[in-house]
Amino acid sequence: MIAVAMTSHVEDEQRAAENLGQRIAEMRGKRGLSQRQLGEKAGKSLGRTLAQNTVSDYEYGRRMPGTLIAAALAQTLGVSMDYLVSGNASAVPSAMLSIETETACRLMERLPERDRQDALERVREIYDKRERNKIELERLGRILESAGGPELRRSVEAAIGLRVD
Repeated sequence: MIAVAMTSHVEDEQRAAENLGQRIAEMRGKRGLSQRQLGEKAGKSLGRTLAQNTVSDYEYGRRMPGTLIAAALAQTLGVSMDYLVSGNASAVPSAMLSIETETACRLMERLPERDRQDALERVREIYDKRERNKIELERLGRILESAGGPELRRSVEAAIGLRVD
């Protein structure tokens, strides 16, 4: 009984690796990339190149990429991690999310609910502060323009190193 369960688990992992590999190969083909090119492009965000034979091992299901490598591959291929791992086509394309954002989301999922809510509230506070600052800069830009024209505005922008739209 235990041997049958273990065999089934190993077979499931092998099937998952093969399915992931097929999706990598399919998306790489759609992007017109060679295995070497995919390894180079995905490797940029990792700080190292993925060798062509490593990409080949992923595509043929001989190896399974770790989370960071899978995220780099997904981003390079313009798909979500969810799509790459599960084939869920309705997932948000990772081209819209940076690797850092996907990693932060994965970490957030691991937090207890209360900590996740606290972290989300902090992110909202930072975002709201940034939006308030943006509104204030826009207002300052209008004041500068009305007080001294575009020249004054450009001078202030140059002095503070910031556009005040």
